Amino acid sequence: MKTYRIKHKIYQVLNDKLSEKDFEKDIYFMAEVNSLKLNSFLFDLVEVNYNSNTFKNQLLNVFNKHSTADEYLAISIFELSKLILDYNNINEVFEVIKVIRDKCLEEDFGYQILTDYYICYENYSYQEEIGHGLSTFELMNEAKDIARKVFDRYTKVKEFEDWLFILKDTVSYTSNNEEELSYQVKNYIIEQSLDFRSEKDIRNDFKSLGFSDYEINESFLKSEEELIKSAKEKALPLLVLGIVCTFVSVAYIYQKDKVFYWPILIHVLLGLGLIYSAILLYLKSLKK
Repeated sequence: MKTYRIKHKIYQVLNDKLSEKDFEKDIYFMAEVNSLKLNSFLFDLVEVNYNSNTFKNQLLNVFNKHSTADEYLAISIFELSKLILDYNNINEVFEVIKVIRDKCLEEDFGYQILTDYYICYENYSYQEEIGHGLSTFELMNEAKDIARKVFDRYTKVKEFEDWLFILKDTVSYTSNNEEELSYQVKNYIIEQSLDFRSEKDIRNDFKSLGFSDYEINESFLKSEEELIKSAKEKALPLLVLGIVCTFVSVAYIYQKDKVFYWPILIHVLLGLGLIYSAILLYLKSLKK
C-alpha cells in the first residue's frame, strides 16, 4: 500500500471513519509483504498497541513523526470536501464549511483553497443576515465547485504520493498592492453608501470593473463595520449643526417681535434639513 494511502487511513481511524481492527489488519498484512527494516513508518505502526485506550495518541504520534501538520490538514480538507459533494442540504454543507473556515483562521489564510472556502462561508452568513448577495442555490454551487477543485488535485496526490498538492497555491495578504486595492474598494463602498446609493448600483459598478460576486461580497463584509461607524460619526455633527442653526434662527425671530425674514426662514429650513439628514443617516446605519 502506498504511503499516502496509509496516512489517509490513519486520519480515518483518528476521526472514527475506519475501525482500528480493520486498520490493524491492513498494517499486519503489509508487514508480511514488506521489509520492516526498510520501512520505519510501517515498523512504527506495527509497534502501536491497538488494544490500548491510548492507541489513538500512539497513532497520532507516529503520523506526526513521519508527516507534517500540513499533510494532516490537507487530508482533513479532502475528507470535508467529500462531505460537501455528498450533501444536498444547504445547512449541512455550510456546517462543514464552517469547520474549514475555522481551519482557515488557524492557518492565518495561508492557503488559497482555505480562503476560497472562508469567503464562501462569509457570503452565506452575509446572505442569511442581510438578505442580499448570492442566492442559496448559487452559494451551494460555489461550495461544490471548490470541493470539486480539491478532488481534481487528488490526481496529483496519487501521482506524486504527496497530500500537499491539495493545499497548493499558497497566498500572501501582505502585498502592498493588494492592501491598497482592498483599502480603495472598501472606502468606495463606504463613500457610495453614505451618499445613499443603492447596494445594487454599487455592485454593478464593481461588476463593470471585472470583480467577481465573491470579491464584491467580501468587500461589502469588510466595509460593513466601518460604514456603520462612519455613518454614526457623520450623523452626530449634522444633528448638532442642524439643532444650533434652527435654535439660533428661531431665537432671532423672537427677538425681532416674531417678524419673519426670508433669510432667517431659509436658515430655519436649512437647520431642519440638517436634522432630517442626520436622522436618515443614523437610521441607515442601523439597517446595516
